[in-house]
Amino acid sequence: GAGSKAKLPQWVDYVKTSKAKELAPYEKDWYYIRAASVARHIYLRRGVGVGALTKVYGSRKRRGSRPSIYVKASSSVCRHVVQTLEKLKIIEEDPDNGGRRITSQGQRDLDRIAGQVSWCTHSMKPPYIHLGRTFVTFVSLIVEHLVVIMS
Repeated sequence: GAGSKAKLPQWVDYVKTSKAKELAPYEKDWYYIRAASVARHIYLRRGVGVGALTKVYGSRKRRGSRPSIYVKASSSVCRHVVQTLEKLKIIEEDPDNGGRRITSQGQRDLDRIAGQVSWCTHSMKPPYIHLGRTFVTFVSLIVEHLVVIMS
């Protein structure tokens, strides 16, 4: 499919996502989750670049006896995720302001996925357990989509 070019980087198993972190993520599929999250973010708000994403995914760095401070996420991880989504033709460069925006194909895919989300929410009663699986979120459905097109 479109994902023949887009592969997971070799470093996914041991990279930290931020200098605020002590360890790499525990989730095996964290890269797909982050990519889905970025896709959703750019779908909702065009013109986001790598620098903006490092702020979105930044967190509190615990500095021992010194006060905690906010630090940005790894720009390398964000940049690779953005490049992966570009190879998958989900996002593209925004000529107006230099950030990224969703492609027409990406818009179609995410609109279709968003339709599944609302269907799940309406057909379920709290606590959102449906057919033995937990509440389906937009990002988790995008993850499934990315796994399919990247495999």
